[in-house]
Amino acid sequence: MTIAPDLGLPHDSPMNRARIALVAALSVTLFACGEEEAKGPPMSKIQVRNESSTEASVRVKFWTTDFVKVSAGDKATVQFVNNDGANAVQVEAKSRKQWDECWVTMNVGQTIVVFDATERIGCQSRMTAAARAAKAMRAATSALRRGAAREAGRLIRHTLIHDPAQADATILAAMAARSNGDVPTAARRYARALVLTPGHPYARAGADELHGAPALVEADLLERARLRPGEADRWSAVGWRALASGNRVLAWTALRRACVLAPGDRTAVPMRILAERRGAGRTDWSALGGRALAVDPAAPGALSAALVAYREARNAPGVSRVSRRLIALAGGSTEVYQAMVSAADVAMRSRDVAFARRWTKRAASMFPGAMGHAGLWAGVLRGEGRRDDAVRYLRGRVAHCPDDPSAAGLMFDLASVLDEDGDRAAVAALVLANRAARIRAARDGVDRRRFLELLTRLEALPCQPEPLLEGEPDAPAPVFLFGMPRSGTTLIGDLLGRHPTVETFDEVDLLPDMVGIEGARRRRAGGQGDIAEVIAGRQPFLPGEAAAMRATFRRLAARHERLPERPVKVDKSPFGFLYAGVAGRLFPDAPFVFAVRHPADVCLSCLMQDFASTDALASFSSVAETAELYDRVMTFWTRASQTLAIRHHTVRYEALATDPEGEMRRLLGFLGLGWEPGVLDLARSAGRYTATPSFRQVARPIDGRAIGRWRRYRDFLAPGWDRLLPWIRRLGYEES
Repeated sequence: MTIAPDLGLPHDSPMNRARIALVAALSVTLFACGEEEAKGPPMSKIQVRNESSTEASVRVKFWTTDFVKVSAGDKATVQFVNNDGANAVQVEAKSRKQWDECWVTMNVGQTIVVFDATERIGCQSRMTAAARAAKAMRAATSALRRGAAREAGRLIRHTLIHDPAQADATILAAMAARSNGDVPTAARRYARALVLTPGHPYARAGADELHGAPALVEADLLERARLRPGEADRWSAVGWRALASGNRVLAWTALRRACVLAPGDRTAVPMRILAERRGAGRTDWSALGGRALAVDPAAPGALSAALVAYREARNAPGVSRVSRRLIALAGGSTEVYQAMVSAADVAMRSRDVAFARRWTKRAASMFPGAMGHAGLWAGVLRGEGRRDDAVRYLRGRVAHCPDDPSAAGLMFDLASVLDEDGDRAAVAALVLANRAARIRAARDGVDRRRFLELLTRLEALPCQPEPLLEGEPDAPAPVFLFGMPRSGTTLIGDLLGRHPTVETFDEVDLLPDMVGIEGARRRRAGGQGDIAEVIAGRQPFLPGEAAAMRATFRRLAARHERLPERPVKVDKSPFGFLYAGVAGRLFPDAPFVFAVRHPADVCLSCLMQDFASTDALASFSSVAETAELYDRVMTFWTRASQTLAIRHHTVRYEALATDPEGEMRRLLGFLGLGWEPGVLDLARSAGRYTATPSFRQVARPIDGRAIGRWRRYRDFLAPGWDRLLPWIRRLGYEES
């Protein structure tokens, strides 16, 4: 069998053997770290969809004796022992009426649809979109094994037309193109697969094999695009290749040009979303999600892109809406799995555990060994009070992948559950989780030193406030809520958000985005000074620049506004204190609130969270580095609060937990707001989306269970104690 006749490779060459191994392995869906397959009798299943107006009972004739009841409009799965390996079975359905029944012969894995016929129910078998795609992929894999690459390409093409975001089909198409000698197409498809599923082992292996081919060098692809600058496909090839290799600037430029050249292409806007997501551009994600849906609201590719955009925007209603539409249209693809996981995540963060359970179970039924839903299922068990079950589940999942950085979140979840139970094993789980987080941070290329350098560059000097210009709107000043992560900012923001005149923005990066936009404008204008010097007060604003920055801030805030009738807007951003100087100059009447908590409790809580891999958060996988960051942050804010002309108020987490009414009365008085008993009403937060890791804590009544938790971890925190002890004494906390 010759896989790549165009290269003239011998059949037993190492490259040929590697490609044959890839084709064989791709015939089975694999995940980076799955569960071991359970031992037992061979099981088969059929799907049931009841579209009738009455309850239906379904069974597999001759294989099962018990009927499975399916309510009207509901779905179910019927499983049975298939020792003979039968492919076709007879399925019987009946309603509650006597003699009202039907049956159909169908293939294992297909769906039986029960519907209202004339005076009785009817049934028929249907192959789902996922089943059709799986069948096409099996046929294409078989064709590749036979060396029929052209046939494989033809078979897989229909799957990609229906679902252009199907990563496994894209890899098969790349293999087919490679075997046909179309190296640029193969490279483009491997690159696209890596963008759709970063780190996919087979996509990476295929791309690495082709990396040395002259036609694949980015410069050559770029040259081909420049020869015909009006062809969107050529710019797309450059963009996908650049995304796969990590060249974000080139990827963003090329894919944006492809979007301009082909605005009606069903994948143009999705490509732009992927490009901007990788490039961390200052983007109106909600608007971009709407554009993706406008391209083709029924295309899985457009829906998948819109889902990415709404998740980046933290637009919970958008995520829920698009997830449901994608699930309904795209059958059982990997994109549907991601949609179910997204819907479950939104439900969990909105305190709807029952809804989260429903979507998580559906996701788990599709891909039982996948990692995407594992943390959510553990969260469902915790939300239902089944802590022992959560511990057993998490230990089972972590045991299969102790060194896998993608399982870091599960390790943090395990440490958290054990900690809540007072189990000393929490320390060992925490050490394992921090190690996985460090490996992940190194893989993602983050560097904590860049953030520490930023702390030095942005240290603010005393400056005069910038007055409003004539004609500039005199809108109410925002409230800025700062503090170290895990110091209580989420709780304070949630309590303030219950006030009838307050809306809290939950870490949407208004100040850094404002600075980024204005910095880009300065660079376009010819590099008129470093924006960091302006933020720190070492350089003055350019004429009209302060007014432009205020307008940019309010425009960004309007993107996230959900309650326009509430005049007081709280920008909750733990690390926003970096921009305290420029915020005070732009909004001289703005009140600043800073959250404080026992230094050891803050650092311990940071070390127990599965934070994203960013420069600012990279320190939270090492005790010593976390303590160093705490010292730098508190030093920065102490100097800023003493030297800047800003009104600031400190809220102690411990005081808020033990006397919430008294502390909130003082805070509302500082903000000039009247007392509202509803701020202590937990029901007012029901259904509210919380984007931060504190969503579990704010869903509970306020209590002091987290106060003094550090005492159980004194030995664990020893490497950072020298930096923490001075702040413990300075802030008046207990040392032991």
